Amino acid sequence: MIMKKILLVATGSVAVEKFKKVHDLLKKDFTIRVIATKYVRENYSDWKGIKVEEEISDLGTFPLHIEHASWADLILVVPATANTISKFNAGIADNQVLSTLIAARQPIIFVPAMNTYMYEALNERGIINNLKKFGHMFIGPTTGMLREGTIGMGRMIEPEEIFSIIKNYFNNQGKKILISYGASKIYIDPIRFITNDSTGQTAKLLENELRLLGHSVEMIDVSKYSNQELIDEIKKKDFEIYISPAAIADYDVKNPSKTKIKKNTISEIKIENNLDVIEEISKLKNKKIIAFKLDNDKNNALKKMKKLNLHGIIWNKLGSMGNSKVTGAIMINGNEKEFKNLEKSELVKLIGGYI
Repeated sequence: MIMKKILLVATGSVAVEKFKKVHDLLKKDFTIRVIATKYVRENYSDWKGIKVEEEISDLGTFPLHIEHASWADLILVVPATANTISKFNAGIADNQVLSTLIAARQPIIFVPAMNTYMYEALNERGIINNLKKFGHMFIGPTTGMLREGTIGMGRMIEPEEIFSIIKNYFNNQGKKILISYGASKIYIDPIRFITNDSTGQTAKLLENELRLLGHSVEMIDVSKYSNQELIDEIKKKDFEIYISPAAIADYDVKNPSKTKIKKNTISEIKIENNLDVIEEISKLKNKKIIAFKLDNDKNNALKKMKKLNLHGIIWNKLGSMGNSKVTGAIMINGNEKEFKNLEKSELVKLIGGYI
């Protein structure tokens, strides 16, 4: 069996003292390469048994940061400082570590470690949520004793927990989950369509969260299919749970034009009810279906869940589409939890706890 390759990136938090333990745990199951910021290389050069790559190396035509970024299956920044996270978010590449992160096209997991005020500042500026939107993942931090001698949020989670999460991420031994995302496109002619404001943000955040929990996740983009095609495609998939944050069309265009509609030649567009994808998929045997309902009345979500005998439903009030914060309730397998102005990155953690 070929071992997965992890690029470990150490940055200059005091929590870098835990880095060797993380390295030693991971090297048992993965092929490891280590890069570090200048501060770490100058102050923690006595790590026994750890080879830290230099900033300059003769690798032929490949610059070193491109070599590192191309080599890894996963990049783990541990610990991740406020400085490195903020610079990466801004697109700054003024050292080997940042150049490598910006060149990467594989998943990056950040393990933050910093003072409470610094962590709060990253959240207030939307930096962490912005990176999550791009598909990057965060493990921790947690509340605990900080170097200043105070208790607060910002303590790096322990190496053993990091090791467990990374193993789960690669093992995919949890449930097989299919997630639909995006917005339907209802064509009125070969090039024009009606759609909505769904960004697919919730689905992509949910994908990352479930992968970190060890589930096997497959994504399906609803914009590529008509409702009937989407139903047919879902039926082909191997899954235990289907989750649908996607904004799937309720209506269809009746008799769409087969050629481009000329200017000033159309006065109305006739629509009709579309196939209900959730209703059709809920008929499949031995599948758990979790739907989303965008509505100002929670009772309408409850009625839908009961009518279709769904495993669960996430009710969102109007205004959540295209917004980073949502208000509503999670209702899964008899459990119910309401939330108000909750970041979508936090919502998916709640959902993950019920899967």
